[in-house]
Amino acid sequence: MRLTERARHGAIVVIFGAGFVSLLARSVSETAPIAEMWRRVLFFSKAGHEARILNSPYFAQDPAFARTLLRLDAAWPVERDVELLVSKAIQKDAAEDLRRRAAYLLAPRRIIPIPSEETGVVLRLAAPKPR
Repeated sequence: MRLTERARHGAIVVIFGAGFVSLLARSVSETAPIAEMWRRVLFFSKAGHEARILNSPYFAQDPAFARTLLRLDAAWPVERDVELLVSKAIQKDAAEDLRRRAAYLLAPRRIIPIPSEETGVVLRLAAPKPR
């Protein structure tokens, strides 16, 4: 038994419509109320540059490091590279993550990771390039 073209189109519309309605119902039940969403949007839009950076998921887990990067970004010249001294005790993945965070906030400066015997993380300006 073959369906007519009109019946096939009708079946497709019904299937897609049912899928869309189920997705819509699920999204409404899983999201915050509209008033709460607007409150968050307004709060975030009124925040300054530093607050947006500190509240972003990428920097929220280490706000002290992000504040340091923002302070150094304003103080250091753009044409100089930055050395990131990372303790050898810190895992390579964590050190690379620190380098990427520093590169994001200190751009366009290059971030040069250097293994260090010191504990923790130290940022310093690299020696100027000879001309």
